[in-house]
Amino acid sequence: MSKRFKWFIGGALLVVAFTVFVFSYGNISTNASQAPDKEIEKTLKSFFKSIDDKNVENMIDNTIDIRFSDDDIRKTEYTELLSTDKVKLNDIVSIDKIDDNNYSVTANINTKDNGDITQEFPVTLDEGKWKIIIGQDILPNN
Repeated sequence: MSKRFKWFIGGALLVVAFTVFVFSYGNISTNASQAPDKEIEKTLKSFFKSIDDKNVENMIDNTIDIRFSDDDIRKTEYTELLSTDKVKLNDIVSIDKIDDNNYSVTANINTKDNGDITQEFPVTLDEGKWKIIIGQDILPNN
């Protein structure tokens, strides 16, 4: 095999290796950017399932409710709310990234009092877990 042919084969292998690396890295970053969307979707669906199942503990686990200062008050209020109101998730319209730790989810929901509405839900990464922020449009209790 001639020296020139060896250089050609070596160069071709280098180009192939570089191309494989670039495409592999691109797929890894695409999958990484999609992972939060899937986790956020799962959190929102879990939250609405907990409403349907009247599972107050799971509601608390999936949310940060800025209206209340402690979980005991939240348990009481959520239990009362679940006895009078009915909320269902129809579908998720969009999940928009604000930054690496904050997203905004737009969803179509149905409530007993208001029927079908579109609602925006801020979602944040809290100690490694995605949580829905509730009460952002209401002044917190002191």
